[in-house]
Amino acid sequence: MADARARLAILKALKNSDPEKAIHILEILLDGDIVGINGYMAASIQKKELAETLSKVAEYRAESNYRSTAPLVTSILRRASEEAGSSYCRGKSGHTSSGGPSTLISAYSFIQRRQ
Repeated sequence: MADARARLAILKALKNSDPEKAIHILEILLDGDIVGINGYMAASIQKKELAETLSKVAEYRAESNYRSTAPLVTSILRRASEEAGSSYCRGKSGHTSSGGPSTLISAYSFIQRRQ
């Protein structure tokens, strides 16, 4: 149900010419994906693919203005970046999220407040 609400909020934001809101929601949902992938990696037979995905997310985040304030997300991305031989720069300022392991719940709450 949260996925449908998130998609609905994103679609509404895009239709209302509010791409910043849509991007913010997607970034929060990506924080949740990062935590989920990290938790799944230990038991997965696809560790290489999951690690590559986290590395790509770290590269994307290093180039973007968004910074998660969730220490777990930051730690995961920094580790993925180091393992890939690149650098996840935390020094940029920009949009932030105060998620953590409950990032999806935070995204759901954000969406609920905006509707």
